Amino acid sequence: VVVHETRPGSEELKRVPLDAIVSQREERARIETRAGEAVIWEAPTRYEGRCTWLEHGGRVLRLLPCMAKGYDYGRISVRFVPTANDVLFVGWVNPRIASVEISFADGSQMVVEPKQGFLLAELPVGNVVRGHEATTIVPRDSEGKAVPPTIDVGKAFAYAPCAGPLQGRSCG
Repeated sequence: VVVHETRPGSEELKRVPLDAIVSQREERARIETRAGEAVIWEAPTRYEGRCTWLEHGGRVLRLLPCMAKGYDYGRISVRFVPTANDVLFVGWVNPRIASVEISFADGSQMVVEPKQGFLLAELPVGNVVRGHEATTIVPRDSEGKAVPPTIDVGKAFAYAPCAGPLQGRSCG
């Protein structure tokens, strides 16, 4: 349900997945953030699969594992990407999901609509501090009905504090 990689090493932050044919990459989503552009790229692999990564602030971060031909990314795979200045919400949803609603501890909400199946949004600056952080993620269909699973952010990211929706986490 929730994709998480351990904190990437410095080498992982500099290059795209080795299996990706970078010359054939295609942009899947792009937004302007407080710290500059964020772009999700997808590229084929040598074995007819596909790889996906995020570029933001001079960093490269794999979003999902490179998948072999015939395998998909699943129903929903999401993560929070803390940066020096903000927190990005990124991921993948299958075509049945028309939007993803994020609820915050302060009662506010935001809706992220997928672009070509990919999710990319910057959390509001007021929602990246304790007491205002993301609490639930609810995928919704085109009629606005919840599509399982609803993700409890605290439980999903409790084992991986560096992947959670707050700035300034100690990821030593």
